[in-house]
Amino acid sequence: MSNYKYSELDKEQLIELANANDADGQYALACYYFSGKSGVREFENALFWMEKAARLDHFEAQKFIGNFYADTECFHKAFKYVLAAAEKGDAEAQEKLGRFYEFGKGTEEDVEQAIKWYEKAADQGNAKAQEALGYCYFYGNGIEEDYDKAFFYLSKAAEKDLSNAQYDLGQCYYFGHGTQENCEKAFYWFNKSAENGNLLAKLYLGTLYFFGEGVEQNYEKAVSCFEEPAKHGNEIAQYNLGICLYKGLGTQKDEQKAISLFEQSAKGGHGPAVEILKDIKK
Repeated sequence: MSNYKYSELDKEQLIELANANDADGQYALACYYFSGKSGVREFENALFWMEKAARLDHFEAQKFIGNFYADTECFHKAFKYVLAAAEKGDAEAQEKLGRFYEFGKGTEEDVEQAIKWYEKAADQGNAKAQEALGYCYFYGNGIEEDYDKAFFYLSKAAEKDLSNAQYDLGQCYYFGHGTQENCEKAFYWFNKSAENGNLLAKLYLGTLYFFGEGVEQNYEKAVSCFEEPAKHGNEIAQYNLGICLYKGLGTQKDEQKAISLFEQSAKGGHGPAVEILKDIKK
């Protein structure tokens, strides 16, 4: 029976159906409790009936309860419901199941299974799965490194405005992975990713501005791009910003601030920072 027929029933009628093991009735009753139609939201009752419906193989209930337990980090409870929804072909559940397998949440870590479910979701156009697959192929995570496939999936996810995919796609263009080197396109995607808050993209964007690759050289913009990742502890950004301050490129020269940044970068293990500090102390 379609769920919409249950919307006309009152609470007592829904309770009667739910107690009779009617899965649609249980789901509708759970939604009733969640909605607060009685004047207050009754989360405990809602979860009770939602889980009852999920156990009776109700798809919407399985998806809802799986997401609820995942969001509250009860992954061992979430896993079976997400799996059930994924097996019914739901792309969102398939992507989530892929993450469970990749990171061992609610189940044993199994990257091969993760990739299997990512592929199912990606084939249905799920952007997060496309991003995850692109990452796996780009870095060889649980699968043989394949830049062509990485570029394919990252392109799809980047077009859907996912910042990590935009950053990795920028790297594809910058280093010529899975495509021809193209600094202009690398700049475009690093800029997109940076606008979405990706700090590594801001670091690369600063580098392109600093050297004039794919964009007109602009030290001031380079400094602006380096500042935020440096503040968040990125040792390469700290070193790059230190160079700008030490030489007065795009900002007022300040050797003391530069040395402080070199020291922070050196503590983070950045070799060039260690070397420049040695030279300064000679």
